[in-house]
Amino acid sequence: MGDGFYAEPEGLKKMARSEMADLIAAVDLSRSELASTLSDDDNTFDGSGAVDGPAAEWTSARDLLLRVLEDNAENLTLARRALVEIADRYVAADEAAASGLRRAAGAPS
Repeated sequence: MGDGFYAEPEGLKKMARSEMADLIAAVDLSRSELASTLSDDDNTFDGSGAVDGPAAEWTSARDLLLRVLEDNAENLTLARRALVEIADRYVAADEAAASGLRRAAGAPS
């Protein structure tokens, strides 16, 4: 079929393999960097009570952000797989349509 149709699935696959992989890696790195602050809590919040309010707020915000980043990484991974599946299905549908047209025209498929 036309070159434009074939390029679209390949573009989806390229995006999934490259750009989305980079985005997933960036989200994973952000989560890892944020998680590394867990080990600093004892040094930062000395337990004297002077910063209990901010400590609780920080811990709550960090926990929420860790969950959000984990969910985002998972969703991006699923979206990446979906893009590849969509591209594969487009290619398969295009090949099936081309084969059907060849058969209808009397050519071997």
